[in-house]
Amino acid sequence: MRFISTTYLALTHSPCVGALAEPSDAVDVTTECPALEEYMRLWHAIGGPLDWDGRLRASAEELATILSSSDTEIHLARIRGEAIGLCEFSMSASLGSEIVYFGLIPAFQGRRLEPYLLDIALRRHWTTHHPRHVWLHTDNGMIPGRCRYTNGSASKPLRKSICRKRRPRRTIARSLARDWRS
Repeated sequence: MRFISTTYLALTHSPCVGALAEPSDAVDVTTECPALEEYMRLWHAIGGPLDWDGRLRASAEELATILSSSDTEIHLARIRGEAIGLCEFSMSASLGSEIVYFGLIPAFQGRRLEPYLLDIALRRHWTTHHPRHVWLHTDNGMIPGRCRYTNGSASKPLRKSICRKRRPRRTIARSLARDWRS
């Protein structure tokens, strides 16, 4: 058993300072509805090292419904056409918008691409959808980096919770993810 500390953070308005400069890598951020296979390959490449498991519990039909829903908005970062990162929003009239998944594949981390992706995605999402707020949750100490990425948005912690969680069996996650890659 291990303890998981989860912090919930709300952004109350769009980034208010100038947009982040584009990193030296030529990155293109677009709003897309990727094909299920491409989405799952990217999701696993980003989330595998982080023990993401949410999409592994859903059927292909459920995932296709989520991806095609008007309540889902996905921003993909691409370099030379290759998808390297995503910022996925789930929208709710009563709850605002949630950043459900966000990150880059490990080979592209540490190049200032992650804050750039989040900055662009937040600005576009706020301009297009005007949510009451955007919230996210992150666990086990990742919050300082996420706070840095909000680039002038007023953000406030909503709550923090600690729970016990069994470490997922990597062999099961790997075999399920392998199915998505093939």
